Amino acid sequence: MAFNGYLLRLLSTNGVYTEIPLGLLRYSTYKVTPDQRLDLDTGLRDLTGVMHRVVVNHVCTKIEVNTISLNDSQANQLVTLLMSHVRNYLERDVYLQYWDTESQSYKTGHFYIPDIQWQIRNVDTVRNKINYNETRIAFIEY
Repeated sequence: MAFNGYLLRLLSTNGVYTEIPLGLLRYSTYKVTPDQRLDLDTGLRDLTGVMHRVVVNHVCTKIEVNTISLNDSQANQLVTLLMSHVRNYLERDVYLQYWDTESQSYKTGHFYIPDIQWQIRNVDTVRNKINYNETRIAFIEY
C-alpha cells in the first residue's frame, strides 16, 4: 500500500478510522521501530562469555512523535481524539494504523499509550490561555 498522506490513524470501536492531524505533529520527529524482537532471559552468557538469546516469536512496534508547540485548544483536541479511541482507560490501549517506513506500507496494531508529560511553555493571564512546549507521544504495541 502506498503512502496516503497520513502517519497515524486511530480505529474506533465501530470500525471507523480517524487520522491524527499532521498539523498537530512535528512529523520530522516521527520515529518507528518496527517489529522489535523480544528476548526471554536476555543476556544469559555461558562460561566462555558467549551470549545465548532466546527470542520469542512475537514482535512489536514502537512509534514516537512529538507534537508541535500546542495552544490549549489544540492540546484539548489531541487529548480528546486520543482518549475517545482508548478501549481501556487504565491501560490506555488503542488500535492504530501507522506508516511503517521499513515495509513502506501501513500496518495496524494494538498499542498502549505511555504517560504523556505535558510541559507548559507560557500562560496568557489576560486571555486565560495556556501554551505547551513540544510533547512526545509514544505508542507501544502489545
